[in-house]
Amino acid sequence: MLDADVDLFTWIGGFSIRQNQQFVWSDGTAFDFKYWMPDQPANTKRDYCLIIGDLNDFIKWSSFSCQYRARFVCKKAAQ
Repeated sequence: MLDADVDLFTWIGGFSIRQNQQFVWSDGTAFDFKYWMPDQPANTKRDYCLIIGDLNDFIKWSSFSCQYRARFVCKKAAQ
């Protein structure tokens, strides 16, 4: 893992695998909602993680190399 500004980015559980370049959630389910920043996700053949915390818009999604550390959130079942 490489160090990044972990106080800036938060991984929200999505990722892509370079073979198909489609993003899925960490449990393997497909997205039923998308909120990408303009020009995102990155069109590349590398693995990418789905983050929030971009300097221009903290709420919209960006793709970010999975080689870097970032904060994260966990999904919890409703009670």
